[in-house]
Amino acid sequence: MLINTRDSKLRLFIEPSFSIHHNVRHYLKMASHGNLLEVFPTLAFPKKLADLNDFPEHNLKQHIVYGVFRFAGDTVLNQSSQYLIWLSEPLRQVQRYALQFAKNAAEHNQPHDMATILKAGHKNLDNYYTRLISGMDAHFGQCTEAMLNVAIDNLNRHFIFIGINEQQAPSFDRLCALLDWDRSLFPDELPNEFQLDKTKFSDEDLQKIEDLTRYDTRLYEAALTMLQGNKKVS
Repeated sequence: MLINTRDSKLRLFIEPSFSIHHNVRHYLKMASHGNLLEVFPTLAFPKKLADLNDFPEHNLKQHIVYGVFRFAGDTVLNQSSQYLIWLSEPLRQVQRYALQFAKNAAEHNQPHDMATILKAGHKNLDNYYTRLISGMDAHFGQCTEAMLNVAIDNLNRHFIFIGINEQQAPSFDRLCALLDWDRSLFPDELPNEFQLDKTKFSDEDLQKIEDLTRYDTRLYEAALTMLQGNKKVS
């Protein structure tokens, strides 16, 4: 059971799009005895963190708030917060996002070649993790070293759990130990829905993707370093 005292911090668990198999939510609900409040743009309500402002504080603190949102709980909800997050290898995550944007464009009879998609200005293709974890925004192609530094500092100071999609079993081990959950409720590994079809990407496309994930790649590497002996990263 997830137990909270009156002055405990609100727990905000970020699931960036395509970072881990969506079925993980099912296991989280079971492990938390249903104390999982989901916030996703595709839901009727709540769609974003701000929608939770009308929820009683004691009610929120009885749940883990789980979904797609930025590092912003302390300001948006005016409550001291702890963060948890799932991360995935950035290149694969962005490639999957790009293919989804291409599929969406094709369904609307819009140009859907990969070169067009990568130039269209979708911010989720441009250092997506750095944007989420820094809580900062920038025009497409204009993320900065300063944003990366803020994101790394946030991971160091505010995140009590970092789950790695490529290391699912140890991630579930650590999550269950942290929250005193029954580890037997989680599998060792969730299905890998995304097998990259390299024919969809030219060498030029792949270079563009590398350029658009240069800060995310360093952020992901910093997260892996943090998990090795619980180190801080500067």
